[in-house]
Amino acid sequence: MHVAVFGANGRTGRLIVAELARRGHAPLAITRRPVEVAGAVGHRVLDLADSAAVRAAAGSAAISALASSRGNRACSALAQALGPCAGLRLVTVAGAAVDAPGDRKPWPERRFGPMLARLVGEMILDRQREFAILTLAEAQWTMLRPPRLTNGGATRRPELSFDRPVSSRIARADLAVAAVDALFDEGLVRRAPFVAEARAGRRRSGAANADKALAPTGRSR
Repeated sequence: MHVAVFGANGRTGRLIVAELARRGHAPLAITRRPVEVAGAVGHRVLDLADSAAVRAAAGSAAISALASSRGNRACSALAQALGPCAGLRLVTVAGAAVDAPGDRKPWPERRFGPMLARLVGEMILDRQREFAILTLAEAQWTMLRPPRLTNGGATRRPELSFDRPVSSRIARADLAVAAVDALFDEGLVRRAPFVAEARAGRRRSGAANADKALAPTGRSR
């Protein structure tokens, strides 16, 4: 399967490309500048402001590992461009600081979330804009919300949850596994689960067997 990977040259994006290739898919690396990405079958340099080119590159399946920054609303720009694509399966990697209906985050996260927003506010605010755009989109989207990212090896046991993360961290390699899994999980369409490192003794859970799954957000499927 051909899968466009936006932000393929980042630390998480490169792992997503590698995971797609490992499973026999054909990842297309999409970046803002020319750069080699191991495992990609092709590479395209794109300006996210060119919505037509972005849609053409995305095709029918895409994963976004983009990150926004001050003055660079990359995540909401991509959502705006791809939102009207009814035939697109889109997985985007955001963060646990993004709020969604049904969240029951623990007290420390509710208290320190606003402080974090002041430190890296534009990045989080643009992620929140991205979520708002997706809830009204025609694309078949999933937003993964990981907590703190680490650079350890993959356990291949990422765990999804629908009210709060099951732990406080996840390896980027496991996040890549979860992103590729989500691309083929119809139960996650139009949903924004947390994804974190599974605690010892816990069974990995997806949308199909989550105990407290929420109803899909926004438009009907």
